[in-house]
Amino acid sequence: VAHDVAYDDILCQLVSDPHRFALVHLTMAGEPESFGLPSIDFEGTWDDFMRLQQAVSDTLAVVDEEERLGLRDPIDK
Repeated sequence: VAHDVAYDDILCQLVSDPHRFALVHLTMAGEPESFGLPSIDFEGTWDDFMRLQQAVSDTLAVVDEEERLGLRDPIDK
């Protein structure tokens, strides 16, 4: 369904249940790696996925504001 090249993530629609999606974090090695990649970072409905994305966006907005106000050190992006 989608590919986030910045984080090597792909969003897949499940063939067995088209109402469900999985967010998979890929490995660049072409085979499973010792530290757990590839991994399924999310599995749920489209609404669940959108709620997750909104929560991530909201959290990043708070972090950006705290950095702007000098309340935290900048996070490398």
